[in-house]
Amino acid sequence: MNGAEPERLSEVTPECLPEPKPEPLSGEPDLPIPGVVRDIDDNDREIFVEKYDSRRKPVVFYRYDSKNRLCRWDRDGFGSVCTGTVDLDGKRE
Repeated sequence: MNGAEPERLSEVTPECLPEPKPEPLSGEPDLPIPGVVRDIDDNDREIFVEKYDSRRKPVVFYRYDSKNRLCRWDRDGFGSVCTGTVDLDGKRE
């Protein structure tokens, strides 16, 4: 190196930054069922948890399936079982 400073790249200006996402007005309005908590499962899928156990594992949770239906899952000692689908009004089908 010859001791000279390298040329500076153009400085970042506010015009080139992405627009920030607007803050929701009250809570998370895009939750499918009131009273659930958005979380990520062990396979990096979005789930909506209704109840956790003492180890913070979801016991009752909801997840969208491959056909974009919201399914309720119940965990027992052997794993999780889909116990039915839920319509948009939060009622079980």
